[in-house]
Amino acid sequence: MLDLATVCFGEELGLLRLQARSVRLFMGQNLLGIIHLVVNEEGFEQVQKHIQTHVLPEYGPLASHVKIYPYRTLSGKKLKKLGWRSQQAFKLLISQQIQSADYLVLDCKNHFIRPVSGESIWHPDGRMKIAPRPIHKKFLADYRQACAYFDLPPASEEAVWPAVTPFPMKTKLVRDMIEHLEKRQNKSFTDVFMKSPRVTEFYLLYAYLQATYGGSEQFYAEAPRTGFSVMSSAAGAPEKARDIAEKIARPHVFCFGVHRAVLRQKNQGVLEAVAKVWQQYGLVESAAEASEFLTAEKLPRRRRFLIF
Repeated sequence: MLDLATVCFGEELGLLRLQARSVRLFMGQNLLGIIHLVVNEEGFEQVQKHIQTHVLPEYGPLASHVKIYPYRTLSGKKLKKLGWRSQQAFKLLISQQIQSADYLVLDCKNHFIRPVSGESIWHPDGRMKIAPRPIHKKFLADYRQACAYFDLPPASEEAVWPAVTPFPMKTKLVRDMIEHLEKRQNKSFTDVFMKSPRVTEFYLLYAYLQATYGGSEQFYAEAPRTGFSVMSSAAGAPEKARDIAEKIARPHVFCFGVHRAVLRQKNQGVLEAVAKVWQQYGLVESAAEASEFLTAEKLPRRRRFLIF
């Protein structure tokens, strides 16, 4: 069984609704464990109500698999700042709630486009599949800091773990890392991650495995990339969006994504390319229906959503 974990917030609930639909269409009950949704902002009750009203119906019969958490269940306390870093921390802390040996971390922007099977996730020898790739320059300092934290010289910067979702996690390894860091620092993992020099969640786990096991090869098997997303760098570039649409034609790719920056910029050519993908893979029936998900909306509320 495979649990799913998505950290969400108000501006991306439309994309989360489409993700729910994609789970119903492409992930069967024989593989799916629990769907964990973590609300990464204050005002949990309103977000929870919106999810229950608008998102859960898209899961169809899989709605019974969904658990929704206020972030404080994971952090253990109120945080002064919620955003990109807390989102990363929760992708690791959710391991304490995971009920399967392995779980798949998603962002709201990720949508399944092909059936997901055990073969999609695991190598025949039982290791989880992962696709190494070069480190993006904006994450290079985070990677080096993660290695330095464990007193490691940086390994090759040409091909290490990806820094984006979907990301396969081994539950026990994440829990072990959290326990290790809490004992080493004598503080909660929330404080370790949020208050230490900046690292990213996946590189932190990568460095931990390098330091503890000499690498990740006994747990992860190198495999082709299974997901592509239209990121913020392509928000105003239709040609980049179309190039990504071509890449997902590969039969082993089961996940497509669109960053909320794309929705904010509203480049017509990019939005048309995204809508075409959604139609092609059966997530929406028409361009008109796609437009429902191509708007970055905020829930009306007394407290302002924290946007990051």
